[in-house]
Amino acid sequence: MRESSFLFSKQNSQQPKYQGGEKKVMKKSLSLILAIAMVFSMFASVAFAAEATTTDTPKTTEEKYDALKALGIFEGDETGANLEGDMTRAQLAKIVAKLLKVEENKAANTYTDVPADHWAAGFIGAATEAKAFDGVAEGKFDPEGKVSYQQLATVLVRLTGLAQSTDEVTGKVDDWAKGYVAVAVKELGLTQADYTVNATRGVFVELTFAALPKVVIPGKVSVTEAKATGVKTVEVKFNKAVDTAAAKLALTKGSIAVATTAKFSDDKTSAVLTLTDVKVSEGTYTVTLSGLAADTIGTATGTFTAENEKLTKLDFVTTSDTLAEATTVIVKLKAANQYGENASFSAGAYTVVAKVAGYDINKKLTRNDAGDLLLYLDTKSNTSTIQTGIGVIPVIVYHNDTRITASKNFTKGTAAFISKTELGAVKYSNGGDSIKQSGETATFDVLNYDQYGNIMPYLASRDTTSDQGGTAQVYVSPYESNIVAVASDSNNDEVADVKVNLSGNVDRSGEYTVTVYNEAGTASTKIKVNSAKLATKIEIGDLTSDIAAGDDEAFISLVGYDADGNQLSVEDLTSDENTKSRITLSASNVDSVEIVKSGENKGKIRLAGISNTPQTIISLTGYIVSPNTTGGMVNKTYTVKDARYPDSIKLATEPAKKIVAEAESAFKYVVYDQYGKELKTFANINAASKVNVGDATGTGITKYQVTVTTTTYGGVKVWSSTDTPVSTKGAFPATVSYSGSDVGSYFTSKEHKFYTGTSVAAGGYATVSAVIEKITDVGTASAATTEISSKITRKIEAFDSTKDLTYSVNAVSDLYAAVSNVTDSTYVSSKAIHSFTYDNGLTLSYTDQINPTVSALAREVTVAAKDSAGNTVAVPKKIKSLTASDPAVAITGLATGTSTYTGTGDTNSQEKAYVIGNAAGSATLNVSFVTADGNISYKTATVNVKNDALTSTAIVNDTRTTASKTTYGQVGQNVFVVFGFKVTDNYGKTYAGSTLQKYNYLFGVVFSVKVTETTTGGTDTKVVVDQYGNLTYVGADVVAFEVTATTASGKSVTGFIKD
Repeated sequence: MRESSFLFSKQNSQQPKYQGGEKKVMKKSLSLILAIAMVFSMFASVAFAAEATTTDTPKTTEEKYDALKALGIFEGDETGANLEGDMTRAQLAKIVAKLLKVEENKAANTYTDVPADHWAAGFIGAATEAKAFDGVAEGKFDPEGKVSYQQLATVLVRLTGLAQSTDEVTGKVDDWAKGYVAVAVKELGLTQADYTVNATRGVFVELTFAALPKVVIPGKVSVTEAKATGVKTVEVKFNKAVDTAAAKLALTKGSIAVATTAKFSDDKTSAVLTLTDVKVSEGTYTVTLSGLAADTIGTATGTFTAENEKLTKLDFVTTSDTLAEATTVIVKLKAANQYGENASFSAGAYTVVAKVAGYDINKKLTRNDAGDLLLYLDTKSNTSTIQTGIGVIPVIVYHNDTRITASKNFTKGTAAFISKTELGAVKYSNGGDSIKQSGETATFDVLNYDQYGNIMPYLASRDTTSDQGGTAQVYVSPYESNIVAVASDSNNDEVADVKVNLSGNVDRSGEYTVTVYNEAGTASTKIKVNSAKLATKIEIGDLTSDIAAGDDEAFISLVGYDADGNQLSVEDLTSDENTKSRITLSASNVDSVEIVKSGENKGKIRLAGISNTPQTIISLTGYIVSPNTTGGMVNKTYTVKDARYPDSIKLATEPAKKIVAEAESAFKYVVYDQYGKELKTFANINAASKVNVGDATGTGITKYQVTVTTTTYGGVKVWSSTDTPVSTKGAFPATVSYSGSDVGSYFTSKEHKFYTGTSVAAGGYATVSAVIEKITDVGTASAATTEISSKITRKIEAFDSTKDLTYSVNAVSDLYAAVSNVTDSTYVSSKAIHSFTYDNGLTLSYTDQINPTVSALAREVTVAAKDSAGNTVAVPKKIKSLTASDPAVAITGLATGTSTYTGTGDTNSQEKAYVIGNAAGSATLNVSFVTADGNISYKTATVNVKNDALTSTAIVNDTRTTASKTTYGQVGQNVFVVFGFKVTDNYGKTYAGSTLQKYNYLFGVVFSVKVTETTTGGTDTKVVVDQYGNLTYVGADVVAFEVTATTASGKSVTGFIKD
């Protein structure tokens, strides 16, 4: 024997003997061949190969040969299987043709050494045309030549379509074959010291068997057969495997579509269509294949003629000739149709004749879920004249239409008792293969058989005088408190069943044994329970941002896993079961710790009330309260950094470089702390880098502030749009400073402006500079002020309006189709925009919401100008007209008014233009405006209107994060305004403060309050925020509290009220 890894599987510790030919082999494997013939008649080569590799007993080379021979791929020679013999190239050509399922093609045989009448000429031509085979030289094939290991590997790897491998090959192999042999070693299990020698027929069998499920059939895919295989099923066969991810199958009867579901076979060469609404009936049906590229489909349809269902056989299932004496005995019958399945005819399609001594003992005939007929007989009430063991009870059942009949003469037996119990198939209420969550059930029938083999009916209870089946005892093992099993008759068919349900989620997956005891009968079955939604292990992650002394809150990532190691979704992680009764968290040096259950931080750990001492260690511990925990206790520590202080200033909105008369240019600031986070409130910090929550002055106390300085000349001015900390309004003082919460309230949350009057001097300008300063030992004689950031300076210069400017209309972002979505009633489900009461006695009318000049849903249309150097130049708002090319898409409006710079006495007249969406589409905006030199100019812009429903994409505190309780934590304050809650919608529009309050019905902002500090022993600790955002009650003992605003889309932000 040549050296090979395929040393043919041994049987009874002896090498098989091949003398005696195929008869001996066939005799030993007859059952295998019969099974294979049945399987492969349905083209289930892959299914067979999969079975061959998963069976507990590996198949021998002989058995594999028998299987391949049954497929017509292999033939024996004059000595039988001859597994130790050589294989010729002609024989290999036949194997290739059979594997590829291609017809013989003598015309493709152009080899001069293969005569047309050679037995393998057609196979050689077919294999050559399929490019699976090459000749040995120009025009030569060498049909009787022997095949080496490397040649065999090359051919089979080509058939699988696998790419050559660069893996190293151990053993002798020619260079040209290394890539193929490497694949055969890895994918087909080939191992050989010398791959250049001839391979035996046994090796051919082993490799071909391994390659069989991997072979790629060439050519287009076609429907080769379609036929009804049941009253609700149609089988479709293909000439090769199809792409099941893309393939679609449709069934029609004539021109009428028939609804089906499709299930492809494992080898993808066939599919079963299950009719969902009707049964197969008489007529012509067509199956159509689609979903694949047109050039990959050959024959796309298959047609078959079907007939109406007909009964072909009716038999009693019971083998016993005796019926027990009982008020109810259930006898099972099987009615089969032409497809060999249980006929679908209702019980009313049959007639029962069962009379004893003139009494009808037939109670009823039913059809169960499995399709069996169940005949209920009373063999006790009126059969006293029939002697036990002698008397005959004749029973006849026939089909009304065909008169096919089942008849049997039964003998009356003794009183019924349960002698055997069988359990039916488990059915899961979720349609799957396991129970996964609370409320789901697994149900199975309990078939109690009497001493004669007939089914006994279910009774809820039984005493010693009853003649019916007793009450079942049901046990589940191993014990799980949330798994409840109850015996009953849940579907009222008088056959007992057991329903297993989850009274609560379980945290351990596995199979549970359910055992049913009933008199002399006992049986067990398995149910599968998958843990779902419950955490058995958690992982605590890192901080989402730096944590500093005195911070109000910090967030940390949290990951949970179930018992199977699957990561829980955020929804599952934050369920009440997990957050209230399973996951336990504790943390040192914070006021509280919790799992966030809503908003963008949902599923994270929230630490509130961070220690005021830098370098403090926060120790966060988490564990699962459950005996089935897999992760144990987890702990992570975090170091509190120095208290936050302002570190840098940037411009969020840049002003123009130049300005003409009667114009304005806005700018806006943002401040960042030393950790790169936006800072809206400056806290005083003591020498230990703690936030100073006591006195604001004293030795070692450092105060931070932003100082703004301005200079103006020639009619160019700077204006602050709100009150300044020094209680002046209007033009910035030459120098002004902002500190504490004033930074957010007056400096960063508001727009400031450069502006001009009706005349501007040549060379006019204005500058504004902002810098962060710290004051050490504030309030003492040794106080010192130092600049600690880069100074941000912006200058705007007067522009000569007689010089040329280039104008354009600023891009108008997408608009919501508000007008077409309006109703004049307070609510219509199909309309989004309506009148809304946003505060006590205050209503936002629907007319205001669709008026482009006042609606927050509209956008302003503005004009931009640049000088010859490309600098942006601020020009007056003097738009004379604005029209839309299609008013059905967009509606426009003009508004005239005065821009008043309060506190200065200065005003500028303005003519503004607005556009609001009407219906989805695009329109051109035509804009006419006055230029800086007094002429009229005309420009256009495009606006797109969409009908995507409004939703929130973000919510932030625009004014302040922390507010003084003394000032803002009082009844009558509105939290929309206090924190400047600002929502951004999916069109990029923003709604802040009182505007958000008015339009809140579109975004569904709701509030939750958490009291974080009370007076010692205090009892009046309630805080109430109504639906309008108003503080309506603040308990006298409340010291500090949080208000969390959450939108309908789940976005949230928290504001803190404390002194």
